[in-house]
Amino acid sequence: MNRKEFLSEKSVRYCCEDHFDVDNDTQNFMRHRIAGGRLLLKKDVIPHKFACQKTKVVTQERSAVAKRRRAEYYEKVLSKEVPASVAQKPIEFIECVQSDEVIKDPDSPIFVPMDCFDVDVEASVKIKTKKKGTQVHIMGKKKIKDVKQNSGRKILNLQAMKYSKATTLIDFETRGLMPPVFTPLNDDLTINYAAIPGYAKYMAEAGFKCVLVGGTTGEHMSLNVADRKKVIEEWVKAGRSTGLHIQVQVGGAPLPDVQELAAFCQKNGVGSILTLPELYFKPSNVDELVSYVALVAGAAPKLPVLYYHIPSMTRVEINMPAFVTEASKKIPNFAGIKFTSNDLSEASQVLRAMSEKKALFLGADTLLAPAALLGIKSSIGTSFNLFPKIAHAILSAVQNKDVETARALQHKLCLAIESLTKEGPWVPVMKAGMEIVTGIRVGPPSLPQKPLSSEAIERIRGRLRVLDVA
Repeated sequence: MNRKEFLSEKSVRYCCEDHFDVDNDTQNFMRHRIAGGRLLLKKDVIPHKFACQKTKVVTQERSAVAKRRRAEYYEKVLSKEVPASVAQKPIEFIECVQSDEVIKDPDSPIFVPMDCFDVDVEASVKIKTKKKGTQVHIMGKKKIKDVKQNSGRKILNLQAMKYSKATTLIDFETRGLMPPVFTPLNDDLTINYAAIPGYAKYMAEAGFKCVLVGGTTGEHMSLNVADRKKVIEEWVKAGRSTGLHIQVQVGGAPLPDVQELAAFCQKNGVGSILTLPELYFKPSNVDELVSYVALVAGAAPKLPVLYYHIPSMTRVEINMPAFVTEASKKIPNFAGIKFTSNDLSEASQVLRAMSEKKALFLGADTLLAPAALLGIKSSIGTSFNLFPKIAHAILSAVQNKDVETARALQHKLCLAIESLTKEGPWVPVMKAGMEIVTGIRVGPPSLPQKPLSSEAIERIRGRLRVLDVA
């Protein structure tokens, strides 16, 4: 073919790929062609602009070149030794639900259509040879097969935890009062698993439909993973016999442990999970927090996942209305938030930012009535363990528009809580109060917290007796 114009800097933008070294110059060609700059060619090779390219603005890559690049990419993957640190971690691979094409470019080997979520998959990539060219075809199914390349067959097994439109999410319709349960301990600080069935029965008889396991009240941040799993198993068993929805807080540990607990919850019949943020390398903005919660949610894609906002303990102070907005868009199984803060202004903003399908649980026992008047009618509170009748009566009064009764009951609950907290930190005083008020012994707090003295316990008993709540 004849050249259509004299050589110039402009003419190199449409260099025929047959006139330079594909193996050595491809990356340079792709970079500089897009940028419109010069191109490094083989020695003594002159770039041409051909008639066939006269009307082309962006030339499509020839199929043979694309196949060759894909083949080179897989050859690199299969030939590399995987370090031990990486071998223990699942390799991410994306299942394409509505597209036959997954591999797009060696530099960006994974292509995800916008309407394609991730899914639990085990991918087998098979590679086989053909003399002329290389055929690469990856089907968007649960088993990914038929990627063909040079000499023989090699298999690369990939595993990943991903979301999919096909993944069936458990509906989260739990609302109302949710007591966070204590972890019963013996005097030697071993876990008293035998106390859990009776504890669950008490909760069900007190009118609760759900409980939170492993929250601040449950002290799971002080337990190892094995103990946390055993506690979860016992509560799931108790939940089945009593009809309680079991929500489990999985955070407060290194991310791999948090993900392991989340996956364990999904496998063992937990109804929903709650997660704290990363506690050491803390997220500093909305995107970082959404990314972290997504990592946890991805380990249990069928379970509703809620975020545990408790800035007084975590020191993670991020705009929650903005967070729930982004999390709702980017995390398919995001189901809501536990908002443990006295900032009812921000809480009401969170409520408006979320759809009705998402849940907002307030974590401020002393603000149960005013929050309910703002429309926040779901709450998680430690004091509900001790004073279930008062808590239920407050919500009932608000629902019946009896503001004076709601105010009086809230005042009584606040006085009861203050009579406890005068003697020490939240969990130790609440554990002591649980036995005083209900007779259910949940034991001392876990280390490093310390139990109350016998004198402090007697002072609490006297105050509660005066309030007629013990």
